[in-house]
Amino acid sequence: LTVLVIYPVVFSHPLTMLWKSATASADFAPKDRGRLYQLDQMVHVWPLILLVFLVVGIVAAMRRCLEEARVRSADAATWALVASQAIALPILIAVHNSYLANGLRQTLFVVPAQAVLVAVGFASLLGVSRSPGQRAWRIAGATIAGTGIILPTAGQLAMFPYQYSQQNV
Repeated sequence: LTVLVIYPVVFSHPLTMLWKSATASADFAPKDRGRLYQLDQMVHVWPLILLVFLVVGIVAAMRRCLEEARVRSADAATWALVASQAIALPILIAVHNSYLANGLRQTLFVVPAQAVLVAVGFASLLGVSRSPGQRAWRIAGATIAGTGIILPTAGQLAMFPYQYSQQNV
């Protein structure tokens, strides 16, 4: 309610603002990048292991949303809101072929929700079982995930400060 009072134009019609946000730049520049530009940028920017966890997390969140909705739990809205923040605008951008310049910087606000879904995907792949047979799987999964985060970070550190230049590896 506080946000609605502060920003009534945006939050009194959130679906209209979502549509305008996704489509406002559609005629701004030539469509030379294609509809899958954002997905292509995600594949090139995100560590691949995190993308796998993101996809698993989206599926797990949608499944939990449906399960919670069946029992009429308020948690269904939580899962739906996180998933919609992570994927609604990127999907609308792709469908409407909106112009995005220079990578993912114009959609950085979806990253926190995507990070939550990565964590959900990681947790659902590793499971919560405490059985001895599951321990080796959890250690291997944590090692793979840690490597998937550490190696790109090491690459960024090695490139510092050159990763901010126009052209780099």
